[in-house]
Amino acid sequence: AERYGRGGTFWLRNNHLDESQLAVRDYEVWDRGNLNLSWWDGSASAAEYASAYAQARTAIHRVDPGARALVSLDQGGLSYATFVREMVASRPELAGQIDGAFVLAATSSSEPAVQRVVAAVRSELDATGNRHAPIQVGFGWYTSGPGAMPEAERASFYNLVANRLARSDCGVDGLLAKSWV
Repeated sequence: AERYGRGGTFWLRNNHLDESQLAVRDYEVWDRGNLNLSWWDGSASAAEYASAYAQARTAIHRVDPGARALVSLDQGGLSYATFVREMVASRPELAGQIDGAFVLAATSSSEPAVQRVVAAVRSELDATGNRHAPIQVGFGWYTSGPGAMPEAERASFYNLVANRLARSDCGVDGLLAKSWV
């Protein structure tokens, strides 16, 4: 945030670029905090993550009060219900204070499946007082290998997800089509 956020050192050195349009404003805290394999000790802990999230959020807001710290979730990790609720239970000050969430719907190969992931995250954010926290969604599907999706089907999948989530009432404010799949 101090380097690439609004007013960061990158923008001071590159003042010919439009900081208002290009500066980073959303920061994903950790990488898929509810996934055991993402943690150095192999165990995703909602309490540990909540502590890291709260500290990161404070530091980011100190640099840029308008920036958002995003809770990072993975569809294949610990259940959203368990993880988000335990986060807020361990750090009650996070009730109503989560800036947003990024969820990777990595194992969803259909629009209804992606929508179920988003609805589950929305439900848990709402249940913890974070009704206004927006959701960013990462999704995609394999282009080769076992279970690969033909290009026409893949294009349809992307179109359906983008159109449906744009019209949902789940508070989705961004989609990230994963190019690595």
